Amino acid sequence: MEHKVLFSNTSGVMGASARFLKDLETRLDENPYISQVGDIVLKHSKDFRRHYVPYVTNMAYKELLVNQLLERNQGFAYALMKLESDSVCHRHPLKSFLVLPFQRITRIKLLLESVPLVISTRRLVHQGSVKLVKVENAYGSRMSFVKIYLHLFNDLLIISSKKNQKFMVSDHALFPAHVSVDHLKADAMGLPQESFLLRLSLSQKGFRTAMILVANTQ
Repeated sequence: MEHKVLFSNTSGVMGASARFLKDLETRLDENPYISQVGDIVLKHSKDFRRHYVPYVTNMAYKELLVNQLLERNQGFAYALMKLESDSVCHRHPLKSFLVLPFQRITRIKLLLESVPLVISTRRLVHQGSVKLVKVENAYGSRMSFVKIYLHLFNDLLIISSKKNQKFMVSDHALFPAHVSVDHLKADAMGLPQESFLLRLSLSQKGFRTAMILVANTQ
């Protein structure tokens, strides 16, 4: 019963994912600049619903069961620790593997909203890394810095993070219509001199947002 809760429908999810990726690769072979994927998603929508919905619905039970087994079953905890220490897992725990199908299905929406970068009128103006300031408590006394990347085109700003040499887009906004920059009193706020406030009046997320960034140079 426990094995069924943890791994039920895994083979079905793997099969649906493999078939979907095969069709995406076929489209990529036809043209490296993919301009249309909606038809592929529509083709596989019934397959997604059949296999992913039960898996995602039971995700909370899977995580709960793993926690219970780790607490009450020493044999399970030892075996899991031994498996997770294998180099093939790249230090990822079982929970991270169980959540992969959930992450995969949510990224399909992002795939459908991807902005076409290659159009005749678009050109890259500037690109580079900056540090995103994160406040870790309500009083602002503790701050951390996260490295992100900006790609500024003549009509678009893309904000992304980098993982395994690949850019993962977190947000984008039309430039200059929905992008503005404000100077900050960095000394008073205890921030580096190269800090500035980036405002997006309307972004891909659908609402107004702002973030404090630190550039590498003035």
